[in-house]
Amino acid sequence: MNAAQFHLLVNHIPIIGSYLAIPLLVLSYFFKKEKGILIGALLVVLITGLGSVVSSVSGENAEEIAEKIPAIQHDKIHVHEESAEVANVLAIVSGGISLLALVMLVLKKSDKIVKMLKHLVLLGIIITAALMVKTGHTGGLIRHPEIASASSAAVSTIGKQNEKMDNSSNHEDEDDDDD
Repeated sequence: MNAAQFHLLVNHIPIIGSYLAIPLLVLSYFFKKEKGILIGALLVVLITGLGSVVSSVSGENAEEIAEKIPAIQHDKIHVHEESAEVANVLAIVSGGISLLALVMLVLKKSDKIVKMLKHLVLLGIIITAALMVKTGHTGGLIRHPEIASASSAAVSTIGKQNEKMDNSSNHEDEDDDDD
């Protein structure tokens, strides 16, 4: 397995992790006495942050391979890299806050501090999830032109359908004039 393949494997950890953590954190608000839900959610955020570190490091190595492929445009790699930097920083910060909350829970420290940390983790992971979608999309554009053309193709198809409908209604109007 080369660096590019490894990156394609691990880059899904922070994307999936962020979306898995959100409902778990929300559930922890409804089941406050069930600390297992909160601990599980915080562990998922921590794994998301760690996965983000691995994805970032592997992305640098994958970039070196991708830049040697003639069909790949360097500007797409740069856009993906810029998007990933912001998303990764937030994922890592959320993971760090999650680790702190886990330590506070294990040491049975102030519930108020844990509650505040939980709020911060939830906010951070929601923003992380949104940024990870953008990062995943820009990464996909590097080798999947059908992604970029899919939205423009849908708009084009709708436009063509509307044109056909307009033309057929115009012909019906002309038929009505013959009477």
